[in-house]
Amino acid sequence: QALAFVPPYLCRDRNASRSSTPLGPLALKLAFWLVVSQLALLAGLARTSAAQAAFLLQLSVVFTPLLEFLVLRRAQSRNVWLGALVALAGCAVLSLGGGATNDDA
Repeated sequence: QALAFVPPYLCRDRNASRSSTPLGPLALKLAFWLVVSQLALLAGLARTSAAQAAFLLQLSVVFTPLLEFLVLRRAQSRNVWLGALVALAGCAVLSLGGGATNDDA
């Protein structure tokens, strides 16, 4: 998965001045945090049910723009907030609705 960060490094402008920020250290930081997040996800999966894990994983769609706004102070577009709201509503429907049971069989 860390290879996902290589294309931006390879596609950079070769004529850019030497004073521009090198992408190598940034790619390494991103790869590190990707690995950490995947390890945390796998550790969580080992300690919870599949339904709870899926719920939390889907909530990342809600938490990502929220954390970007709170931590990085980046304003989000209306479409991003609308998408996060729809994702939150979908998670609520799936978790509160109880889902299908095996009693129907």
